[in-house]
Amino acid sequence: MDHRIWFRKVYGELIRQRRLTACVRPVLPDGDDDWMNEPLPLRIIREPGKPSQNIPPDFEPDDGTTVIITRKVVKRMADVTTTDLVGCSPDCSTPELVRWHIGLHYNRPPVADDELIKIWQIEYLPNVVEK
Repeated sequence: MDHRIWFRKVYGELIRQRRLTACVRPVLPDGDDDWMNEPLPLRIIREPGKPSQNIPPDFEPDDGTTVIITRKVVKRMADVTTTDLVGCSPDCSTPELVRWHIGLHYNRPPVADDELIKIWQIEYLPNVVEK
């Protein structure tokens, strides 16, 4: 499968500076996200898609940014600490912000205490431009 990690353009500068070294995601029912230690293209979304209309997102040109997920932590939202979020974007610097971040990005209510989230630690690799 062709895996990649997508980020919205607001995070572009953090990515270009390689300062974004962790990110949060909801735990999805299909669970198809265990890409540990697999080189993954990191793409920045220029315009979000519209899944209800089968319109895919539009991406910024591929600059070759490639990462690996070096660690995945799955926790109940109530158990997430500020220490768990080191390396995340500023809008995910506290557990309370993570609740809202996931709600905004996934168009859903804020994360409840008993819901699981995952925190990926990422490491940047030398750039590889897709062909």
